[in-house]
Amino acid sequence: GAVGRIVCATNSNDVVHRTISRGDMSMRANQQTVSPAMDIQFAYNVERLLYFCSGGDATAVAALMATLEADRAVALPPPLLHAVQDTFVSCAVSDAQTLQTMREVWAADGYALDPHSAIGVHALDHV
Repeated sequence: GAVGRIVCATNSNDVVHRTISRGDMSMRANQQTVSPAMDIQFAYNVERLLYFCSGGDATAVAALMATLEADRAVALPPPLLHAVQDTFVSCAVSDAQTLQTMREVWAADGYALDPHSAIGVHALDHV
């Protein structure tokens, strides 16, 4: 059978979520969270995602990345955003939601999720 859309989960440092949900690739101040491995300003895997979703248009992706580097923000063109959204869905998860998910999984299953995994579990349950 066909595979559904890929779920991308992030904490409050949500450039991946904003890119996928709104086409907003803008740099913001990095926030310290309970999931420090995800406390990043920009996920460079997004560049690969854009390459894939643009049909391998390296020139278009390079132009977007150059604008992002120069201006610290770029909006995805609507056709590219739609292609991204055909493949990916995303969710940004707050610290409170992360900790609540950890508590819920512990209460239900006696399993201690790490914060990073809790973000994924929360996202899967809320997209």
